[in-house]
Parts: sequence; C-alpha cells; structure tokens
Amino acid sequence: MKRSNQSGISLIVSLVILVVLAMLGVSSFRTVSMQERMGAAIHDRNLALQSAESALREAEAAGVNLLALNPGGPPEGSGCTSGLCTTPALGDLERWEDASFAGWSSAAALDNPTAASAQFFVEYMGEHATVFACDQQIPPEPTCLRAILRVTARLDQSAGNRASIMLQSNVRPQ
Repeated sequence: MKRSNQSGISLIVSLVILVVLAMLGVSSFRTVSMQERMGAAIHDRNLALQSAESALREAEAAGVNLLALNPGGPPEGSGCTSGLCTTPALGDLERWEDASFAGWSSAAALDNPTAASAQFFVEYMGEHATVFACDQQIPPEPTCLRAILRVTARLDQSAGNRASIMLQSNVRPQ
C-alpha cells in the first residue's frame, strides 16, 4: 500500500469551524444575559410603579378627607400638618426636590414583600375656578371656586441602584 501525502487541510477547516461555533455560543450567551437583566429591570420598574401608584391613590383619598376637615386648607405658614401642606410659595424649591423636606408620609405597604414602602405628601393649591372666568362674575356662583390638591407620591430605591418612581396628580374634591 502506498501512503499518500496528506496536507492537513481538514484539521484547519475543522478548527476554523470550531472557533466560529465558539464565537456564536459566546455571543448567544451575552445576548441572553443582557435580555435577562433587561427583563429584571422592567419587572423591578413595574413593581415600583405599582407601589408609587398605590401610594398616590391612598394620598388622594387622604387629602380629600383632610380637606373635608379643614375646608380652607391648612393655616398659612404652617408647613405640613397632618399630611396636608400649605400652598408652596412662588420661586421656592419644589418640595419633592428639597432633600431637607421632612413632610413625606409613608403609604400602606403592598402585598409584595420585595417592594419598598412608598411615600407621599399632599399640597393645598388654593381655590380655583371650576369654569373659565366664572370667578369674574359679580356675585360669583357658589360652586365657582373649588380647592385643588396636588398629590406627590414616590418610591425611592436609588440607594440600591434600583428603579425609582415619582408620580403627581391634581385632585379637585367634589
């Protein structure tokens, strides 16, 4: 038997194919890992949003109840009492941006044990016309001016590098 000379091309081709397959495997692993992290972040954000929205609804109801007890709003210059804050002064730093603001109230915890406790505060924004220019009538309609409350709720998890949410709504009690 005659032994033929082999050049070893099949070994080189199989090594190239093996390298390509290894690169595809690593690329697929990285893609799956990234998608897993994105999914976890979306889940975390949704939990934070649910917690903040629950606090917002709780604060809206609490604000309406507090306004029923204090129809004219809190006394001027009293800051925040019993969860109801005075009208913010023009040009002042917004309360939710002020790190020294201590008027946040804790909301009831949700059933989800992984969600942190949300906080809220309610601001009395004064009385405003319910219909355009009704306050300019003489005498004004009795139902023309009604109080408006600005409700701010947040879930701050920034310390743990997790999702943080802040929501606001304006409420005009009936």
